[in-house]
Amino acid sequence: MRCRFQTKKQLFLVQRTVNWPPSNLGFSLLELLIVLFILSVLVGIAWPGYLQITDTRNLQAAAFQFYADLKEIQASAIFFQEPHSVRITDDRRYEIWSEGEYRQEIELPGGVRFSGIRMGQDTREIRFNSQGHPNVGASIVLASARGKQIKLIVHLHSGQIQIRE
Repeated sequence: MRCRFQTKKQLFLVQRTVNWPPSNLGFSLLELLIVLFILSVLVGIAWPGYLQITDTRNLQAAAFQFYADLKEIQASAIFFQEPHSVRITDDRRYEIWSEGEYRQEIELPGGVRFSGIRMGQDTREIRFNSQGHPNVGASIVLASARGKQIKLIVHLHSGQIQIRE
């Protein structure tokens, strides 16, 4: 059975809705280029801030990890009544020693390094005795790839460990 339209206008409206949109099935090249340009401008604005945030987060994470390791070594020395120590092996790594035995090597994350180490003696080792006191006072500076720094201080007489930004 064939459907007949009473007017040409009804026929046009039916054809228009059936074939709509006839040629607009995608985006034009110009529209895609405009979107890519806007996205590249936004990324160009946001990228330096992102790098700075990740740099700061890596530095803070490394400083707090090193601080936590020092506090754990100090507490272990008191608890086990045996010397425990940390040795800075190079500008990116340190080792944890307990009771004279090697336990673990830890690498600092994402571009963070030891940039300045000042200790009371010519050593790169902090040894905590059974009372939790270090054998040397130390000032250890951690630096990020972009030059930010955090300092950790180990007090010789009190055994207190501090972080200073």
